[in-house]
Amino acid sequence: ELRDRVISAEAEALTGQALVDYVNANQQFFKTKLNHRYAGMTEERKRKMINGLAQSIEHLAAELDKEGRVTHNVLAADIPEFFDAREAWPKCPSIGFIRDQSTCGACWAFGTAEVISDRMCISSGGSQQFNISADDLLACCGFQCGMGKVANPTHFLRTCQSGYPLTYLQDKHFGKSAYGLSTKVLDIQTEIMLNGPVVAPFSVYEDFEQYSSGVYVHNGGKYIGGHAVKVIGWGTENGTPYWLAVNSWNSDWGENGLFRIIRGTNEVGFEEGIVAGLPK
Repeated sequence: ELRDRVISAEAEALTGQALVDYVNANQQFFKTKLNHRYAGMTEERKRKMINGLAQSIEHLAAELDKEGRVTHNVLAADIPEFFDAREAWPKCPSIGFIRDQSTCGACWAFGTAEVISDRMCISSGGSQQFNISADDLLACCGFQCGMGKVANPTHFLRTCQSGYPLTYLQDKHFGKSAYGLSTKVLDIQTEIMLNGPVVAPFSVYEDFEQYSSGVYVHNGGKYIGGHAVKVIGWGTENGTPYWLAVNSWNSDWGENGLFRIIRGTNEVGFEEGIVAGLPK
């Protein structure tokens, strides 16, 4: 089974074009190509850019277990085979908007800002359309462009710009609740169907960095760090179940900025640390 597969030390040691060639030749789930975004970049700089989580997926999962996870009482028969939040809420274009964190290693802020933007729009029936600032989350949580986790916002009192009618604090949007989700696929699917996209932290290996299309299943390359993305749906391709997610590496990466990853096996920790929140 995929869950129990073992990746050889030789495959883990591969990098660059050798890794791309190996992955494309040894499995049929997804395709890779050399990502020129990272060409010539030192390992230290690459890790600072990609490794945006200040805690391991295992540590985050343990915290969520301690705090208690949200579950939903739903039957598998109530879940459709395919779901795409962009189609479910067409009045909310932010759901499909692709951001670019560039060299700022703050995926946690980008993913969270995206989910907050989407859920505000969804809960308001499309009347509240904002692109919540990832930079503001960086400022309020004190991590800047580095590893972090979403914390309670710090209140700053200042005016945004000359002539702007609201103070900075008056213009901020706060949520009603934040919570971790059950690791069960049905609970995650139900949460997305009811309330909108969720944030998924996971472990990134170099073969994900080189992903270009298909359903991702880790096959080789070294561990780079923790990353977080927005999950907007799911589906099945050639019998393989997958999650549909939005990355923050621009639209020239992956499938026009999105990717699919195998569903139901907790691939690279994808299902054990999912978090969400509700707007006021």
